[in-house]
Amino acid sequence: MYRLIVVCLLVAGQLVAGDHCSGSFSRGPYSATWDIKLGAQARNDAIEFTISHSRSDVWLGVGFKLPNDNSMPNTDFAYGFVMPNGQTVLIDSFISGYGRPTTDEFQNVNSVSSSSVPGRQEITFTKSRKSVDDGNFPDLEGKYLVFPASPGRAGLSIHKHQRSPIVSNIKLEFNACRASSK
Repeated sequence: MYRLIVVCLLVAGQLVAGDHCSGSFSRGPYSATWDIKLGAQARNDAIEFTISHSRSDVWLGVGFKLPNDNSMPNTDFAYGFVMPNGQTVLIDSFISGYGRPTTDEFQNVNSVSSSSVPGRQEITFTKSRKSVDDGNFPDLEGKYLVFPASPGRAGLSIHKHQRSPIVSNIKLEFNACRASSK
């Protein structure tokens, strides 16, 4: 049944996949775009995200999952928010169960820019393709993107999202992107 819901969202045009190298997602007040940035070598590859929401008091995030796994556990997760003073909080984490994410020892995310005005919050950040985190995914190649359907209130200790996330059919394919750029 859950897979049917995802397919319906895709058919309804709420999820728009691009080519191997970039794409976008939009559902209600939440939207995300991404673009694979190729380095001179695969270990230098990254993916740049811009995520936004019409509310400025919620956390924003994107997750990375193995194929054929539509549950929340075992998700590499990057999330953040813009504080009232304008400072951006950006956290690289891993969700091993149905509780709060565990902050990664090594933060493989970098803030590029952010803004928050009443009625709109936006964060642009990059996440490295390769990770040295123990127990997490060492490579984002072949992982599927996960988007929060309804993120919770922003804060240094995030809480459970209000609805189940959307595990997309969008697969990160750095190698295919590299091959098509030659």
